[in-house]
Amino acid sequence: MHFRPSYINGLTVPQREFSWPEGEDLLDPEISQISRLRPQFQEEYAANGPSFLRPNCPLDRVMREKTPFPTVLITGASGGIGEAFAHVAAGEGHPLILVARTEAELHRVRGVVIARYAVPVTVIVLDLSKPGACDELANELEARKLAPDILINNAGFGLIGKAAELPRENQLQMIDLNVRALSDLTLRFLPAMIAKGSGGIINVASTAGFMPGPNMAVYFATKAYVMSFTEALFEETKGSGVTLTT
Repeated sequence: MHFRPSYINGLTVPQREFSWPEGEDLLDPEISQISRLRPQFQEEYAANGPSFLRPNCPLDRVMREKTPFPTVLITGASGGIGEAFAHVAAGEGHPLILVARTEAELHRVRGVVIARYAVPVTVIVLDLSKPGACDELANELEARKLAPDILINNAGFGLIGKAAELPRENQLQMIDLNVRALSDLTLRFLPAMIAKGSGGIINVASTAGFMPGPNMAVYFATKAYVMSFTEALFEETKGSGVTLTT
């Protein structure tokens, strides 16, 4: 079985290394042109779906919905890869649900996305590493009558240092976020996607998942889990209309 590391627009992007200069038009000219092209070709876009503009977009490979604009929930959306996913999805017309623990940065992303793409953006401020946070997120979505058609589990962090010397509680918090929260949200939303016969989940992994990582032992192990977990679910959901990828 072939398994791909995390990517955006076809590029391998390690989570902790991804950034772009302030004010830059995202990852490449193709993405930066989306906001200009979409209004010009609105009818064609609605008729043909996101592939009309970006045939190689990973979100397109995840699913082809009955409606052209399924709702995308992104965790860790206040910067980095999560913010990039928000721009890619919004550029295709998807309504967004953005989740992160940093309120100011989350609202900054929301403002930029709305101004650039004019799509609905809901923000939910939560630290998913905390006990009960996933329940709180589910309750908030239910209260707002929202449900994700595509889930992007991007929230995560890493620590550098020898495992025996790093604070134990911080390493366990890493497991809580990188593994437990990702698993919780995947297992929470996957049954509904299978029931309706459509949906997609992207669990952001890393090239770290392919090998052990001295001085980042727990982080590398969490990414290996993400890859193994997602690949197994990919096999389990074949033919269901739901796609899982990293």
